[in-house]
Amino acid sequence: MHIGNRIEEVIKQNGQSARWLAERIPTERTNVYNIFHRESIDTRLLMRISVVMNHNFFEELAQQCDEAIVLEKELEGKLDE
Repeated sequence: MHIGNRIEEVIKQNGQSARWLAERIPTERTNVYNIFHRESIDTRLLMRISVVMNHNFFEELAQQCDEAIVLEKELEGKLDE
């Protein structure tokens, strides 16, 4: 998951803006646009964004991780055959 794109998607879905998020993190609006372009993000910053937006991005990342683990196990099983 490209976390920056996902944050931007959720902001738009909620009818919020980069300015809205910038005021609550707090940071400059240009920094929020930089966040939107990040493929990865510091966990403390993601925690702050999750709380402010009332959206658990960690849960989404954990689900993606679980799916990758299952896929990896399936691939390992096929290689052992």
